[in-house]
Amino acid sequence: NITMDGTSAIANGITITNGGTYAGTIHTKNQSDIDSITIASGGVVGSNTANSMILSSSNSTIHNIDIQDGGTMYGNIEAHWLTGGNANSVDQKDGNIGDVSIAGRLQGDIAIRNKVAMNSLTMSENGTITGSVRVGDDGDISQTPTLSTIALSGNSGINAIVLGNNDARATINSLTLEGTSSIGTITNNSNATIVNLTLNETSTITNGITNEANGNIGTIISNTGTN
Repeated sequence: NITMDGTSAIANGITITNGGTYAGTIHTKNQSDIDSITIASGGVVGSNTANSMILSSSNSTIHNIDIQDGGTMYGNIEAHWLTGGNANSVDQKDGNIGDVSIAGRLQGDIAIRNKVAMNSLTMSENGTITGSVRVGDDGDISQTPTLSTIALSGNSGINAIVLGNNDARATINSLTLEGTSSIGTITNNSNATIVNLTLNETSTITNGITNEANGNIGTIISNTGTN
């Protein structure tokens, strides 16, 4: 496992490529900083029998995560407080993730909670998330996580997007699909918000959108010709 603590930093990032494998977790906490994590062609994090995790917590930052075409990660990418019997006041601060780009395969979820603000998720080529993008999925009304933009292009796909749970005020500011990209389902729970949702070209939301009572969706634009 790689655990970053205090004010430690990896300025030039971590790269797994060309048949390289990494089986453990990568965890930043307590103001530590990783510039980038790159899983390039032939690189694998985790395995089909043992999931890994990339986790930012406790006021730390991971600026960029890039799963390139041919790269694979088994497990979750997460940013949130630490909880449990050993959690302290430092643990109960948000982690930070800047930009996540996926042209390869994430066999798992992306989960942000508490008051985390994640800049962007960009899906391209045949990029795939087999699990869910979960924003504030285990929270309450005190939680205000935000994922600013999600953009899908090419033949990329996300199995599901879930915003909020138990009245968490989760937000996605912009969700855009282009090319033949697709999302399986979108669930917008009570108090959650999608500000703008746009479908272009032949992109699809395969099994539709569920907007629960008091869920908010601002503008939906469909330029697919199928509406």
